[in-house]
Amino acid sequence: MRILIDATNIINQPTGAGRYSYNILKNLSEIDNHNNYTIIVRKDLKDDHLIFSYKNFNFIKLNIATIGIKRDIFLSLFLFLPLACVFLVSIGTKATISILMKDF
Repeated sequence: MRILIDATNIINQPTGAGRYSYNILKNLSEIDNHNNYTIIVRKDLKDDHLIFSYKNFNFIKLNIATIGIKRDIFLSLFLFLPLACVFLVSIGTKATISILMKDF
């Protein structure tokens, strides 16, 4: 299965939501090597960030805000239209990880 994860709240200087998201992805990479993961990260995330060391992830770097209405509109147009199933997992009050799943 191909799974797309919005991890744009992972930034260079870790915050609560970013650290939480990073740890979810870190543990996911350790327990699941059967699925193909594509992770959306911010374009300004440094190339030496630990998230890029996990082998079973592919990355899409986007120049997008961590929160805000423009971000939500962009992601809905960019991602949601071709996908069959969408799951949103809230993390705190201002950050979300969107886990988007579809069988290709």
